[in-house]
Amino acid sequence: MPGWEAEKQLHSGCRSAKEDRSGYTDGQAERLAGYGRRLLELGTTVVTHPYGETLSGPDRGRPVPR
Repeated sequence: MPGWEAEKQLHSGCRSAKEDRSGYTDGQAERLAGYGRRLLELGTTVVTHPYGETLSGPDRGRPVPR
């Protein structure tokens, strides 16, 4: 990923910048994708758990958009 340097900000001497970065390695990218898959799996398990059907009124909360 290429670095960048922003223009000087009005009323400030601050100039934001980021150095060049190589990005994720293949192993890091795969691990991050695995975390996303696991998070989706766990979220689905919680949202669809039968316990939610036992609640009513304000205890039930807002419906999840599908």
